[in-house]
Amino acid sequence: MPLYALLLLAWPGCCPPEFKTSQGDSAADSAVDPAPQASTVTSVPSAPLEPEFPFITMLMHADTPYQLMKGKNIGNETAVHLSLPRLRQGKIDAFSAVLFVESASQNENTALYCQRATKKIDALLEDHSGLLRLALTPEDFKTNRYSGHISVFRTLEGSFCLRHGIYRIEDLYASGIRMIGLTWENDHDFATSWVYHGPIGLTERGKNAVVRMNHLGIIVDVSHMSDRAIDDVLAISQAPIVASHSNARSVCPHPRNLNDAHIRAIAEKGGLIGVNFYPPHLVQSGKATLAHVVQHIRYLRDVGGIGCVGLGSDFDGISKGPSGLETAAELPRLRETLLAEGFSEPEVAAIFGGNFLRLFNKVQALGKH
Repeated sequence: MPLYALLLLAWPGCCPPEFKTSQGDSAADSAVDPAPQASTVTSVPSAPLEPEFPFITMLMHADTPYQLMKGKNIGNETAVHLSLPRLRQGKIDAFSAVLFVESASQNENTALYCQRATKKIDALLEDHSGLLRLALTPEDFKTNRYSGHISVFRTLEGSFCLRHGIYRIEDLYASGIRMIGLTWENDHDFATSWVYHGPIGLTERGKNAVVRMNHLGIIVDVSHMSDRAIDDVLAISQAPIVASHSNARSVCPHPRNLNDAHIRAIAEKGGLIGVNFYPPHLVQSGKATLAHVVQHIRYLRDVGGIGCVGLGSDFDGISKGPSGLETAAELPRLRETLLAEGFSEPEVAAIFGGNFLRLFNKVQALGKH
């Protein structure tokens, strides 16, 4: 049975989340403070990249489908952060197309919204088949890159469409979803989010979900989870995990960011943290620049090793990126800045996509499907 038919059985959802807004930038407020000192973990080096496949740029979290559901046109250069022209300008090889379930409107239930959102991603791939192609396996990313296609990686954020039965994770896998975050801000059926301060982390349904995701080869995403829920995932998951769009709490003390213990634990498990470009998660003033992104990347590397660092972005889920990295078109600036700041070519290649391919390979290998 197709995913959208199964989703018709789901419970009604909530109204759309407010679109995140960020404050304007100013020279006076954009200076980068020195990062806290961090002890370096050397036990989790990134795997060497294959010589015949030296570089791929992968954004681990993009809410572009959410914008398309609002009527935006991906072909219009300025309509979305990941418009087709900006994908080309930014030399993006792959991005995560997030099915953001909680964004059902007040006039339809979550199941109907999921049905429309799933079809929207299907239509995106069909309408732009000359440029975009689905990636279901690590090998697909390579094949698509060689053929000149941008890989679209289907992911799910939030668990509303899973409320009626854990078996539905298998149907999500069959539909092409390869990464799931079990909570957002107000969604606690499977895992508590960072806005929750009680003793619960993963619920029993959440614990069962992690086991099933491991079995299928679906990546477990802990971004938006409470500290207790992250602890539970780390204890239960047999596969590496990701925080697809999260930053370092020691650099920017927002509770949505990761503490040092979690950075180390994710790294030690072979996991990955995709740096979030949302300005208030980069710097307390919310007036962030490209330099703040580099600061978080450097700190994550120093705490967890280069193998735990990736690019999350959260493009199209935020109103704009930091100054100098406002959209996907500016990604080459980040690469150039990292090299100028002393990161090596292999380190930059690992951050931009090599680490993600290594992790996805491992997760799929540990899964039985």
